[in-house]
Amino acid sequence: MRRSLHHSQPEHFEGAHSILSEIYTRKDALARHLDAPLLKEREEFLAHLSRIGTGRIPMQNMAGWLLRIIKILQLKGLRNVDISEIRSAARILARQDGSKGTGPGRPIAELFSYAATKWLRFHGKLRVPSPRRQGFSRQLEEFNESMRARDFRSSTMETNTLRVAEFLNWFSRKHRRLSSLTILDVDHFLAYKLSMGSAPPTLKSISFSLRAFLFYAENRKWCAKGIASLARGPAVGRFSIRRQGRKWKEVRQLLQSIKGNSRSDLRAKAAIPLISVYALRGGELAALLLEDVDWVKKTLTVRRFKRGKVQIYPLLPEIERALHKYITKARPRCSCTQLFVTIRPPYRKLNRHSVYHITHSRLELIGYRSGPRGPHSLRHASATRLLEQGASLKQIGDFLGHRDHRSVLTYAKFDPKTLRKVAEIRLDGLM
Repeated sequence: MRRSLHHSQPEHFEGAHSILSEIYTRKDALARHLDAPLLKEREEFLAHLSRIGTGRIPMQNMAGWLLRIIKILQLKGLRNVDISEIRSAARILARQDGSKGTGPGRPIAELFSYAATKWLRFHGKLRVPSPRRQGFSRQLEEFNESMRARDFRSSTMETNTLRVAEFLNWFSRKHRRLSSLTILDVDHFLAYKLSMGSAPPTLKSISFSLRAFLFYAENRKWCAKGIASLARGPAVGRFSIRRQGRKWKEVRQLLQSIKGNSRSDLRAKAAIPLISVYALRGGELAALLLEDVDWVKKTLTVRRFKRGKVQIYPLLPEIERALHKYITKARPRCSCTQLFVTIRPPYRKLNRHSVYHITHSRLELIGYRSGPRGPHSLRHASATRLLEQGASLKQIGDFLGHRDHRSVLTYAKFDPKTLRKVAEIRLDGLM
């Protein structure tokens, strides 16, 4: 039966075998993929991933997900699929794999949705609803212009814009004018975000963005006076919330796991050590320029976001080699001055979300599908490691680019052994 199926479509089989045999070396695994439905459509997509530099292990993961997608969506042939159908299937998958969509079920549902939308969009079979019109778009654009005029950092502008846009969309669904806005509306929005899983520190940060917009709105007489001063969010103690990060042994495992010579692999080999060793924020990595690497003096120049200062670090030999290999063999030739750029055209600099995806996806590949997986989790691990090695709070604060050295206390708050070290070095570190 298997042989007759393959011989009935010789061109199909040859094309599929050429890419799938590069992914799978075990005959039973290869046969399972060759016998599954929609072979041509899967092979075309996997060939596309190979052309853009996707590594072997990510391609294996995607190939496995394609089989699950076909089964769960009951695809006998490639058809148009609504995004709502994908989300519904993902929720069912989450319930089957984990209780109430939490725990292990959540990342699996996200991976299912990611793979399904990528594959179907590639074949032009993904149907998405028309984008919702941005509520109060004119007011949002004027707010953006005011931030540009005041020389806000691009990262701050991006964060404020996303949060204010979500709030304005939420309020526009009430079919009310902005002039009728009250502090209760702001409280209801924060309660809505809480119900969606936002933690108190996140709500506090959201309230800062809303206050910036509301102060501007009050000055423009779009809403009543006094709302902005009341929009403060929940009370959050400076050290009351534990900042989660990876353990250093997990970071070491991550660094050792990055193999392969695809463009994405070589970029990850250069980027992740920079984040881990120099404790860079995602935005700081994205802002690095080609000229920041001094090959003669063997130094790396970093512009810290929060202190606004420039720091120069020695360039470790391993990182120097990884950067050189990335630039010469993987970085596209383009006009971007940034060190790290996208691996597919149109070539452009990375943003913070792209940096997050690099660390998030690589941690998932080695089995960490829960807990923090962004660049800050690696930065946290670096700070904790320095603290455990006996560095003073001032030394660590300077290294991390903190404005206030007391911020380092959050990295040790819940570790009794490290707290004893903090008690011993606190006076020497701060006085």
